[in-house]
Amino acid sequence: MSQDEGTVALERLQRWLLTAVSAPDGLDQGLERARTQDGRELDEVILPSRRVSAADRLRIYSNMYYSRLVEILCEDFPAVTAALGRDAETVFRDYLDRHPSTNQRLTPLGRHLPVYFLEDQADLASAHFLAALANLEHTRELVFEGGRSTLLDPATLAAMPPNAWPRARLSFVAASALIRSEWPVNDYLEAVLSGSDASVPTPRIQRILVWRKDYRVRRLVVSPSQFAILQSLRDGRTLMDAIGAGFDAAESDADAVPEDPESIAASLGEWFRTWAEAGVFGALAVDG
Repeated sequence: MSQDEGTVALERLQRWLLTAVSAPDGLDQGLERARTQDGRELDEVILPSRRVSAADRLRIYSNMYYSRLVEILCEDFPAVTAALGRDAETVFRDYLDRHPSTNQRLTPLGRHLPVYFLEDQADLASAHFLAALANLEHTRELVFEGGRSTLLDPATLAAMPPNAWPRARLSFVAASALIRSEWPVNDYLEAVLSGSDASVPTPRIQRILVWRKDYRVRRLVVSPSQFAILQSLRDGRTLMDAIGAGFDAAESDADAVPEDPESIAASLGEWFRTWAEAGVFGALAVDG
């Protein structure tokens, strides 16, 4: 057998094994799928040992494969797991069957959960809430693995003269995200992580800043005006343009209680100082 033929044979064997051990309903289902795709029976691929049949040898890996992936989803999505309750394992197994693992890294495993709840579990009364919750928890995972950035020294921002604000731009650290959710998902997640009682809430808009500092993912619920400012800065707009967007949002955001412009103006310095000290910003640049 040539090297190329050996490579093809190995790849065929790997595909057969993955198909056989990765069926959510167990080995029998996996073997049927492998037989359909490859045309080979179990005894053509796996030999028995002196004490264990070929099926029992393979069943060990079949049981371990899905159990471990379900464990990972439970660990990465504790709030979704809590919301699903005793149905969590069944739902996660169905999800894995529809969206099999295709990456050596584990973080992408749950990336399809939000869409899965909306499309494949749409009959669930809490499907939209679960989708929003899964989005927050997956975002936490992505932020945790986000790139490293140099943090802006808060003193640099505090020392910037007022006449530089129209030309100044603040960049965020790479490990950060902004979420606008139709549900108060941060409150639910916080309750689960703290061990408090958590029940499916009623819909309510919640805006969340997510970022990583000192290897810890942090979350902060922000107001409509704060969210508009932060989003504008992430989009590359100047400080003055971002602040203007904040005032606009305070007056026009239909889903929120209108914010007092005078209160916003009085709070701007504190907001930027808090964000800078929390490690949200990566750099400050002044055009021209």
